[in-house]
Amino acid sequence: VDIISMPIALAQAVKTILGRISQASDRAWMKNPLFTQKSLPVFAVILGVINLLALIQYGWLVTHAYTLLVAVFIITRVVPGMLLYETPKDNGITPTIAIVIPAYNEEESAAKTIDRALETGYDLDRLKVIGINDGSQDGTWAAMQEAESRHPGNVELINFVQNRGKREGLYAGVQKVTSEIIVVVDSDSYLTPGSLYQIVQPFDDPEVMAVSGHTAVHNTDTNLLTRMQTVWYDVMFRVFKAGESRFGLVSCCPGCFSAYRTSALQSVMEDFRGLQFAGTRCTYGDDRSLTNMI
Repeated sequence: VDIISMPIALAQAVKTILGRISQASDRAWMKNPLFTQKSLPVFAVILGVINLLALIQYGWLVTHAYTLLVAVFIITRVVPGMLLYETPKDNGITPTIAIVIPAYNEEESAAKTIDRALETGYDLDRLKVIGINDGSQDGTWAAMQEAESRHPGNVELINFVQNRGKREGLYAGVQKVTSEIIVVVDSDSYLTPGSLYQIVQPFDDPEVMAVSGHTAVHNTDTNLLTRMQTVWYDVMFRVFKAGESRFGLVSCCPGCFSAYRTSALQSVMEDFRGLQFAGTRCTYGDDRSLTNMI
């Protein structure tokens, strides 16, 4: 397990570090094919060989060091998350909110997502939904238009004739916002009553720029895979993110439900839209990119 997992983890770390460097530098060497997205397997193989040699020569030391590091990583999240987590204070604030919902081929859920976003109990005079149809090839656009007709004055729609990707959808939606807070929700995610009010409370602190919402699996009992996914989400949110929040350093505000101070989000959208790694445009990891930038 160590031979496989350690090099993959290290390769991911190397790729992330190089990506961060490339964001801050235009140096020509960063355009070298060695540093493209496709080079990840190469890094993994090289690190795997090094790790295998290390295990042969210093097997007990490498194995125990890795085990210790994993244990420390888990403990530093489990203890704060399960024992020290506190529900955010109710500060009584109700800032204006714009909910940005990009959608692609989600005809069965996009309209319901819009409906639920406007049924959380938040003051509708202070709430607006901006839905983006990202060139869907099914009935998503028609479904979103039906939702708009059910909530006149609270829904604004943007239609891309061709698929452009989630980054472009988020960019287009955020540019339309004049509200104080932007909430990003995936087109297959459903907000629960009270969720909008709760997620904006930490913004009473002027130093808070982003807040992660809590997410759970909707169809837990469908099959074994959804049950496994439920456990994964519980660990990630109830333990890891809860632990990170004790330090005010959540590593990733998820795309399924997160809130951002509008001024902070709009200030990074140009960089977010054109983010590249060694000359290759990034098309994944949108939520982590936004978290890192902010």
